[in-house]
Amino acid sequence: MAYYYYYRKEGLASLNSGRYGEAIESFSKAIIIDPDDDYLYFCRGRTYKESLKYKKAISDYNKAIELNPDVVEYYSWRGEAYRALKEFEKAIEDYNKAIKLNPEDANSYYCRGLLCYEMGRCDLAIMDYQKVIELDPGRKDVHDIIACFKKKLHNESFDVNISKAGSQFLDLNEQIDILNNLTGLQRVKKEVNTLVNLVMANKERKKRGLPVAPMSLHLVFTGNPGTGKTIIARSLAGIFRALGLLSKGHLVEVDRSGLVAGYMGQTALKVRDVVDQSLGGVLFIDEAYSLVSGGDDSDFGREAIDTLLKVMEDHRDNLIVIVAGYPDKMMKFLGVNPGLKSRFNKFIRFDDYNSLELFEIMKLMCGNAGYKITPKAMVYLKLFFREVSGPGDKKFGNARGVRNIFEKAVANQANRVVSLSECTDEDLMTLDDIDFL
Repeated sequence: MAYYYYYRKEGLASLNSGRYGEAIESFSKAIIIDPDDDYLYFCRGRTYKESLKYKKAISDYNKAIELNPDVVEYYSWRGEAYRALKEFEKAIEDYNKAIKLNPEDANSYYCRGLLCYEMGRCDLAIMDYQKVIELDPGRKDVHDIIACFKKKLHNESFDVNISKAGSQFLDLNEQIDILNNLTGLQRVKKEVNTLVNLVMANKERKKRGLPVAPMSLHLVFTGNPGTGKTIIARSLAGIFRALGLLSKGHLVEVDRSGLVAGYMGQTALKVRDVVDQSLGGVLFIDEAYSLVSGGDDSDFGREAIDTLLKVMEDHRDNLIVIVAGYPDKMMKFLGVNPGLKSRFNKFIRFDDYNSLELFEIMKLMCGNAGYKITPKAMVYLKLFFREVSGPGDKKFGNARGVRNIFEKAVANQANRVVSLSECTDEDLMTLDDIDFL
């Protein structure tokens, strides 16, 4: 064993000195002597990573984890190699495993935050870096990073809460917290929480060897435009992944044009291609009733439905389909094929937002984009939303209508402030009542 310790010592010395070729040679000789030493594979994997040989590094990390699956560093370093190869989902999985093994490991949160930033998710990066500061308050550099990310996020996103909803990188408690903090949607939140509790109870029954009744998780969303159906579909994708029901937890959103082709036989291929993209996540079909809107048996929309039912059965363990649309039209849609009713037996109704909820949504959009609303503008908006949110008024568009008003106000404010002889930061950040007219 004397040679073993010699090669191991030489390998570490060469690695620390940047002599990667010598380090790999030394670690390899030590592995021949003791092929069950997980740390040797890890060290050689680190050396390969430093040499930019990421696939070889991953191979060694795999062996180290196989021999000792409880070491946090093995997962975080393998995650770094996957990140370098742009295999982001695998990298996220490794960082999540590292954090699960040690929730106090600031480095894993830091690495996951960097990856989220590279994927364009500044909101998630901020959450991870805030956790780094919580665990290591002395990290002043992280404070600067968070400030930079927040500035970037304000430039790119209207609503931080909505942008976080359903991220496949969060655990179940984080997913549920974000869902419950969304504005309005009280009936929907109750239904989703009940569904989650039912899934968790069934998992516990299965673990204890108790009988579990089969349950379809395919859903029907009914409601008017702008009531949050896409947001909740994205949220459910993340929740189902956190529950272990989906392997990825992403959302693929399509309508009739994404499923139906213009020629015989092409529709089935189009549907299968969309399903392939959706595997491991949620396929969200908006205005699903448009697949049969013509009522013509020769319409290719019916071919899309038949193909969809087939592939749903083929991939029932790793795909959830949500169909959405107006309540009355969705009932007619489900009646065109007996298979639809049997697979979509869970309904969630989305109510229109009331005036107070519309006002809260506007405040969120303004605040997260770096704008303040004057008291006069608040009075105007409250009165306006009270008028457009009355019963029977379906033209406003709920949250979509709020977004349209916000974007128009920002444009009006820009026209107003550029004409000022001196424009202050306060001028640029303030939306007055005249901007909303």
